[in-house]
Amino acid sequence: HMVKWSDLLTLVSAFQSCRDVNSVLKALVGQLNHVVESRASLVWKLTRDGQGLSCVASSFEPGWRAELARGTVSECWLNEMVEIPRARHISEKELDPGLFLHLSENDRARIRKALYAPIATARGPLGVVEVLNKERGDFTADDAAFLEEACRLVGRQIDALETIEAERESNLAAVQRLTDLYDISRVLASTLEMSELLPIMGEKVRDILRAEAANIWLVDSESNELFFVHQSG
Repeated sequence: HMVKWSDLLTLVSAFQSCRDVNSVLKALVGQLNHVVESRASLVWKLTRDGQGLSCVASSFEPGWRAELARGTVSECWLNEMVEIPRARHISEKELDPGLFLHLSENDRARIRKALYAPIATARGPLGVVEVLNKERGDFTADDAAFLEEACRLVGRQIDALETIEAERESNLAAVQRLTDLYDISRVLASTLEMSELLPIMGEKVRDILRAEAANIWLVDSESNELFFVHQSG
């Protein structure tokens, strides 16, 4: 099927300024209505426990607004759509208002066509994109191909953001460890009094390791045995 490559490039360009998952999802819905000529585009994201979905990004054409279910939705059509392997088009003949329990009763009757595609990431499914009511005619195979590819790009962008964040946190942790070690070295250089050194070293070690307690044992030079001298925490 013919994928609109120029529109995909526009989407990728929009992703470059996104710094978190929600901004990526908002960039997606910001493009969808224009590209596939739909009345509404919504992203439903899985809750942390994976049991429900909540709408985290949406875009509506002027004069067309839908009232969404409050909070999270579960045990409805959307949950099945998270598991589909490819984009799925629901034609007017297949439509049943009972499928759209996540919309208000008035809005369910207005739905004539729908298009769905899952968003998959390296960690697993993130959620599903719902596109409603083509402005003219029905959703085409090209529309489905575009949505599918756009969702794949979203998944890759989210993976990239999470990798960057993990590296940032790792770098910050390394800097913090070096800072703590430097603080310990300053203490060692400032005093030779064991009574002053032990509490400070114990606290620093406990902070670095995020431990509840740190015990310090020293070796007796004559007996070569360990003996307890201090506890922090």
